[in-house]
Amino acid sequence: MTSRRLRHDLFSGCLAVILACCFVCSVSAADFDLSVSLADAHCDRAPSPLFFPCVMVDTTAGSRIKADSEMTVYSSAIHPDVIEIPGGWNRHRYWASFSPYPHLVTGMGNENPHVVCSDDGVHWTNQVGKRRKQIIRNPIDRRNRANRYTHLSDPDLLMDADSTMWVLYRAKFGTRPDTVLFVASGSKDGRVWSRPMVVVSGLTRPDLRHEDAGLSPSILRLKGRYHLWYINAQSQPHRIFHLVSDSLQSGWQSADSTDLGNNQPVRGDIWHMNVLQSPDGSLLGLFTFTDSATHGENCKLRLAYSADDGTSWTLAPQWLLEHAADRNAWDGNQIYRSGGSFQKQDSGWVFNLYYSAMRLGKVPIWSTGLTTVHFDRFDNVDSTGNFR
Repeated sequence: MTSRRLRHDLFSGCLAVILACCFVCSVSAADFDLSVSLADAHCDRAPSPLFFPCVMVDTTAGSRIKADSEMTVYSSAIHPDVIEIPGGWNRHRYWASFSPYPHLVTGMGNENPHVVCSDDGVHWTNQVGKRRKQIIRNPIDRRNRANRYTHLSDPDLLMDADSTMWVLYRAKFGTRPDTVLFVASGSKDGRVWSRPMVVVSGLTRPDLRHEDAGLSPSILRLKGRYHLWYINAQSQPHRIFHLVSDSLQSGWQSADSTDLGNNQPVRGDIWHMNVLQSPDGSLLGLFTFTDSATHGENCKLRLAYSADDGTSWTLAPQWLLEHAADRNAWDGNQIYRSGGSFQKQDSGWVFNLYYSAMRLGKVPIWSTGLTTVHFDRFDNVDSTGNFR
């Protein structure tokens, strides 16, 4: 190697380090405090839903040995969770999990967990790779007569330290009493997913033996440990349970549980949740509340904040999203489980919010839309939601 080439490589390497440091500094969270910003959070409704490719499987027709019939549709996505990876993972910056809930397919096709990818966070596909010639094997898991699951729902994504992406979801046996399991499947390439494994079982946890137990699990890795939150809705008020473990695959122990105490909204119970890390190191909770003593009716979204790794929560004083006044709008009946990611802009931090919702109409239709949550005061934003 010539000295000129060596000097060039050294310069390029140093420049890369400098640029990386500049990037880290540019997204520093020193100017963001979630505990303060929570009260100023606001967003508009998404004007229309996004389109996610869903592989619908109907295993109710034909004999037991007949192959499942499949069809691909581009709607009905519910329970979104989104991970943004600035440098990309397997060539794609955004990855999402969700479970379809179509009303056009009956039987066992509903709520089988899916994973898709995107380069811009708006256009989603099940095709991966350099030329998008490889297809993600959706659904990641499916209900059938053999496994006896009545639900495979509420998926949540985790990018692990070894670059394995995990999708964790809720599985329910229709036993008496109902038994809930948390199941996980991992992938190194986003296309092929490992055989699902049970990581938490209702067979060993009495609190997971109920039809409305283990709702909306959310998993994070914090300070080298895994944290898992979920909701039990079998009593009033509903409770958030929090487990911790040194391993994703086993060893989960109870850390705490809470019914939110005085933070609980009047005539409201927590129904679904998602927990994400904030730029300032605290935790952001996306909490969906339902009318008290109902089974997920009139759901609304509120933000929450935790400074102690998800042990206690402080709710924002205002609702972030309620359903549209027009019940025929795509989000005119329910605001359901949500996900998203923080993004640094020139004017400050924002949160890209993916929220699932339902249109009432003659045929209820579930979908997921995208909007932007701003953390500045309203007087700094014009009527279109842009910074002045």
